Amino acid sequence: KWAGFFVGDGEPVYLLTGEPQLSETLRSLRSIGIDNVQGFFDAAAVNNAGLRTESYRSETVEELRPKIERGEVKLIDVRAATEYREGRIDHAEHQFLGYLLKKAGELGKEKPIVTQCLSGVRSAVAASILQRAGYAVINLKGGYKAWVAAGFPVQR
Repeated sequence: KWAGFFVGDGEPVYLLTGEPQLSETLRSLRSIGIDNVQGFFDAAAVNNAGLRTESYRSETVEELRPKIERGEVKLIDVRAATEYREGRIDHAEHQFLGYLLKKAGELGKEKPIVTQCLSGVRSAVAASILQRAGYAVINLKGGYKAWVAAGFPVQR
């Protein structure tokens, strides 16, 4: 779904996925013009072999709220602008996921970055992008939905 924002035209692509998802993943990529897939690695086999080399932290809204409110971390909301305008966590800076790779060098590395979206899926992609760019990063588990469900304040 997000590959069109991150893969350059004609760039070789290698997938990390499961065999059952491979056909659908290839079909989805081809539908947006990404057809230079050179191969794939079975995600479970890579994990079972101990070859997964990077991971990022994820923390709950209860763990992160005090850090966000004290300004110890930089909160990045990667949702669409319409979602951000409808409601957001106080102190959140809007950085749409689709443009994050291009803007990653502009965020500043003085504080760890917390990535946040609606449910935690897009922010996981964002965390991976930022980690690759050299940032200390934490994904907000459950995203905005978890924040609201916990009864924490939001801006509307």
